[in-house]
Amino acid sequence: MTLPVDDKLATELPGEHLEKKRRRRNERNAAMYDDEVFELLQAIDLWRRKSHRSFPAWSEVIGIMKGLGWKKVGEPTAAASEKPAVEPMEEIQPKPE
Repeated sequence: MTLPVDDKLATELPGEHLEKKRRRRNERNAAMYDDEVFELLQAIDLWRRKSHRSFPAWSEVIGIMKGLGWKKVGEPTAAASEKPAVEPMEEIQPKPE
């Protein structure tokens, strides 16, 4: 007994269907980001596939960004140094025994 085969899936290589689904999802998500952010996300995704690792270290993220041509320009302005971008966490006190 043979089962009916979807012609579209039968012509694809193994894993190609999943790649197409991921591509469609990425294309939908692309509308959420501006061009620079999407370019960085694509570069990180390429790095992930080449290195067979899920997450780059921060130093590797900087390397990816530099590979795209990003560079640090000038010193931070006074307004940027007045307020931290992220609020510092409260120090956790150990529980008394």
